Amino acid sequence: MNCCPRRLFIFMVFTAYLFFQISGSAICNSDFPIRDLWEKYISCETLEEAKQYVESNSFGLYYYLLPPNSAFSKEVDFLSEEIFQECGRLFLRVSGYKFWIPVKRNNKKWVFTMDERSLLDELTKNWYKEKIGSIQYYSDHKMTQKERFHGHLLSDVVKYYEKLWGIKVNDIRYYLADEPENAVNIVDETNPGAGKSRYRTIKAVRTSFHSHELAHLFALEIGFVNPFIDEGIANYLGSEPKIRDIKDVEELLEYTNLGYEKFLNGAAFFNEHVKKRKNIYGLSQLVMKYWVEKFGFSKIKDLLRQGVVDPGKIEVLIPNVLEPFARTNCGIKEILIKMRDDPYFMKLYFRNNPVVHPK
Repeated sequence: MNCCPRRLFIFMVFTAYLFFQISGSAICNSDFPIRDLWEKYISCETLEEAKQYVESNSFGLYYYLLPPNSAFSKEVDFLSEEIFQECGRLFLRVSGYKFWIPVKRNNKKWVFTMDERSLLDELTKNWYKEKIGSIQYYSDHKMTQKERFHGHLLSDVVKYYEKLWGIKVNDIRYYLADEPENAVNIVDETNPGAGKSRYRTIKAVRTSFHSHELAHLFALEIGFVNPFIDEGIANYLGSEPKIRDIKDVEELLEYTNLGYEKFLNGAAFFNEHVKKRKNIYGLSQLVMKYWVEKFGFSKIKDLLRQGVVDPGKIEVLIPNVLEPFARTNCGIKEILIKMRDDPYFMKLYFRNNPVVHPK
């Protein structure tokens, strides 16, 4: 083929330009921007440095559960990432436990978040939608009459929580997964009754009623401060008693000797709950009930608000807002000894917990 050298040169330059544009774009897409975000976050040496990588109202979650520049965060393995236009998720593994955490793009910058709504819109495009009371349900099947009934009960609990917290929460979403593959993809769990809560969002497996996760949702409206405190609130407000027998009592008595404050550390909390399968939820529930009965629920809200202002300082805030650690440990130890000596007292102690259990 005869061709003018000048035209051939122009053609080659233009082709090379297109190639680098396309391949450059492909390289950008085949890179791992969310993994890069993760690696920058876990390498942070100061709290202030870490803040730039996490949405402000979500900072407590990441700082305590996945503390940067810590031995625990170094145990976490990157698996993969999934990116949509303005949202995505990072898949991780620690001690054989696989999970994912959401990200969103804020002003062209990726940050970790607790707001999964845009991501879930992408993942549940073909799900059924149904408004029940004040809650928008999304389900991978047509909801049954019983599920709808439980949805109305949960809507009533929303009203109770709004009065208790003194806030109005609009646009609550509830994602109900029935199929195992959807449960894994959305909830990151497969056990019936399992659930997770994010910003104005509940995700659950085969249950349309989850007062525990709803309590998490309300706490997050103020701000996530610490996993032990957050689970204490959710277990106190929205779960059945976690102390059921003498074995539980003896286990928690050992915790009082260690001091509950040890489990304000996210790694320690995770180890007890996930690795050792200990009753750390029972301890958090007992501590929260003790605080509420002694100081009132308004003090718990004060603790959350100050925790948002001073993230990462919960060990300082608790003695200032509530009481010294030793005093709480002494108080719950007295309660546990009463439970050990009087099983009837153990049954009665949690009877007034503000929770609804549908039948």
